[in-house]
Amino acid sequence: MIFIYTFTKTTDWIYFHEIKQEILLKVAEIIENAGAEVAFPTSTIHLDRE
Repeated sequence: MIFIYTFTKTTDWIYFHEIKQEILLKVAEIIENAGAEVAFPTSTIHLDRE
C-alpha cells in the first residue's frame, strides 16, 4: 500500500490542490512509464434472480 502526502508552504486552498494534482499526475506518469499499474480495490456483487 502506498500513501502519498503532499505539503506546501501556501495557505491558499485552491493553489494547494493545484500543486497536489500536479504531483500526483507526475507520480502516475512515472508508474505508467515503468510499465506498472495501480491496483484499485474491487467488489463483486452477486444478485439472486428469482
